Amino acid sequence: MEEHKAHSTTIAVILPLSIVSVFIYFNGINVDFKQVIAVSLGGILGGFLGAKYLKKVPAKYLHKIFGAFMLLGAYRLIL
Repeated sequence: MEEHKAHSTTIAVILPLSIVSVFIYFNGINVDFKQVIAVSLGGILGGFLGAKYLKKVPAKYLHKIFGAFMLLGAYRLIL
């Protein structure tokens, strides 16, 4: 699968999973709505900018950018 199509397909799959999770968590778990709003606004902005600029980034750079984010996430989990 072409790199840009793979990234957009993955993001499209996350949406329905997230919606189901929202109903499950809001129903049975105490949720910090201030935190939800802050993270959601950042996610919406990041998603909009990512979708807008995805076509402008060559596939060879997508691998490097994705790898850098994975390493950053791993680093944050370790510390």
